[in-house]
Amino acid sequence: MNASFTLLEELPYRGKRDYVHGTHLFERLRKLDPDPTHIDFLIHRQIYHQCEVSSTPVSERKSDLVATYQSDGARFHVYETDRQVTQRVPCLEEEICTQYKVNDAEIEFSQPPIINATFVESIVAAYKMILQNLHSDSKRYLFARLMVREVVESGKVQVRHQRQMGPNFFQGELRQEDELLGSIFFGLKHD
Repeated sequence: MNASFTLLEELPYRGKRDYVHGTHLFERLRKLDPDPTHIDFLIHRQIYHQCEVSSTPVSERKSDLVATYQSDGARFHVYETDRQVTQRVPCLEEEICTQYKVNDAEIEFSQPPIINATFVESIVAAYKMILQNLHSDSKRYLFARLMVREVVESGKVQVRHQRQMGPNFFQGELRQEDELLGSIFFGLKHD
């Protein structure tokens, strides 16, 4: 199969991380799908290099597949290349979390919680904070999947812990103005 690839805009490392954060990948994909609805974004493994996308799967590149993205308007298979990451950007997670208070395994906030915080950064920071609050240990939680009706640019958003799906996987519920918006999933990083 002769698939056509589009190189994504430069992906950076964030803060002290030595991998590309899923929120940055999500935002790059949104530039290719500017008004997405009914999004299913799945990260298959950590990303250490620049990426390119194809609208069709490429079986010869299966070992390079790092994520899939599907919405009502687009479908992308994201493949890691051998191009190095050369940029590092500040991590907004701590600053975002200063705006949050965990209340019974839930965080409610106005989007955006800080200037320049994207929707995906805001909900990922919130659910990670909830998990760290529920499991007061030093485990590293990794953003794994987002299934959401739409990207919320403003208004009240609620993120709540829904369930633990086995020993290493967690599901959170997303709501906007008390209406179901979708789900977010995290896994545990094993060192």
